[in-house]
Amino acid sequence: MHTPVLLEQVIAHLNIKPGMKIIDATFGEGGHTHAFLGLGASVLAIDADQDQINRYKNSSSNELKNEKLQLVQGNYADIAEIAIKHSFDKVDVVIFDLGLSMNQMYHGEGFSYQFPLQPLNLVIDSQSKQKGAARAAEVVTEYDEERLTNIFMRYGELKRASDIARAIVRYRSTHELNTVGDLLTGLEGTLFGNEQAALFQALRIEVNHEYEQIEKGLNGAVEVLSRGGKLAVITFHSGEDRIVKLWARGKGLKEEKRVIGKKVSDKSFERSSILRIYVQS
Repeated sequence: MHTPVLLEQVIAHLNIKPGMKIIDATFGEGGHTHAFLGLGASVLAIDADQDQINRYKNSSSNELKNEKLQLVQGNYADIAEIAIKHSFDKVDVVIFDLGLSMNQMYHGEGFSYQFPLQPLNLVIDSQSKQKGAARAAEVVTEYDEERLTNIFMRYGELKRASDIARAIVRYRSTHELNTVGDLLTGLEGTLFGNEQAALFQALRIEVNHEYEQIEKGLNGAVEVLSRGGKLAVITFHSGEDRIVKLWARGKGLKEEKRVIGKKVSDKSFERSSILRIYVQS
């Protein structure tokens, strides 16, 4: 079992008690769900990536035998429909952890620039893969320079977005872009420092329509929360955090607690995280 992000703060500020009903909208490797079950809560756990669920089911974990756990494949954008289908609405807590798991990095399909042999896929939702969703390879191969520049600026906050887009367009005229390594080779001498991570973040957000999915998921969460229930959202970069803040402001939700990862942790995977907890009125 991996260490989930800001677990101590999540447990403390959500005040988890036996008998509570919780939706873990981003199951991942099961860390938060494992903790909730251990405290006596009932959990509906959702993950868009069937491979994540399969890895968990093939592990030696005993949680799958826990009658208080329902683990289902689905996209958190459809959280309300999933909850109703599984007779799990009017819940006490909904939690979103918007980061990728390490398993997805190591076994995924191009989520990180550190694995050059992986295909440039980046599609998270298993059902979308089956339906032929556009992959990152198609984005960098087919989008024109202006469109690439826009997504690199908006989703990656890359200051030299136009230079990067221009380099991709130039390189793809004579080379294929099918793997992580293909893209990095085409951008040698163009990407510097943390721009690699920002580029892959931008591609992942574009391919998975993440900003739209986040807002849909948050809207669905408030539909299934009981009055006084708590919504917890863990973000990892300014773009998605901005979406959460603006959405909550528009809904008139009160922010009960905010935890900034770099102020409470020295763990690298928690440093960029922000936990926000809202109360359903």
